[in-house]
Amino acid sequence: MDYNLNIYYTMHAPLNQLSKRHCFNIFLILEGTLIILKNNTFHHFKVGDIFHIHDYECVKHISFNGTLICLSINNFYYYQCSSHQNDKNNTYIPEKYDLHIQFSDMIKAIQHKSNHRFNQSINRLIKSIYVLDYGASQYTEIQNNYKHRLIKDVVHYVNTHLTTKVSCQQIANQFFVNNSFLSREFSALMGCKLSNYITSSKIHASICDLLEDDQLNTIQQRYGFRTQDDYCYLFKRFIGYQPSEIHKYRNPWRDIQHITFDFNHRYQTKV
Repeated sequence: MDYNLNIYYTMHAPLNQLSKRHCFNIFLILEGTLIILKNNTFHHFKVGDIFHIHDYECVKHISFNGTLICLSINNFYYYQCSSHQNDKNNTYIPEKYDLHIQFSDMIKAIQHKSNHRFNQSINRLIKSIYVLDYGASQYTEIQNNYKHRLIKDVVHYVNTHLTTKVSCQQIANQFFVNNSFLSREFSALMGCKLSNYITSSKIHASICDLLEDDQLNTIQQRYGFRTQDDYCYLFKRFIGYQPSEIHKYRNPWRDIQHITFDFNHRYQTKV
């Protein structure tokens, strides 16, 4: 699974980028407090609070005094899990405490280097957050802002049509807006061109396939790249190394044991 786990302290002042393109970030406050401006609304988080941020959200760090842990997951998994939650018969409504259990299970899986348990706990965590999203103020905030809602819907469309050939004009037609208007608003909010986001979303999703040891020709055809050379060139351009080097740079258990120790010492002992 493609993810990254980091722990942040006040002294390091690391919170200049709470959102990250192509990633779904889940945060847990271990110590202290955090105040952010998210989608034009102030949020105050304290010890034990879990919150999440999508790459299409407008977030500004206001005040941070403490310690927090961040699980950054490839967007591919969020949209894959969320697509299975559209079943109208699904009546499961998670409690906030469920998120703490699932987060703790994820940490324990890392400690025991259990891929199967880790994947299960992450999937449960993502599904729970997806269900809670629609009753949360975050969803309402975005729905009340037309431009934010449009970009959110465009990002969702791109990430659920990764194996389909789509263009900026097709997406503009899908949402009944002018192509120039969409391109301008997308660039303003996301910090990149829509055309680049479409391509880089496919590249980032392909990381998950590479980690499953899928063949290059299969991946290249799945995401609609013209040739393997084109795919490798674009992968190097967006990711910084060749697809063949994926396991060298994406080691899931490397350099994170100190994080699990801090999690147990700072948080588990308090609850």
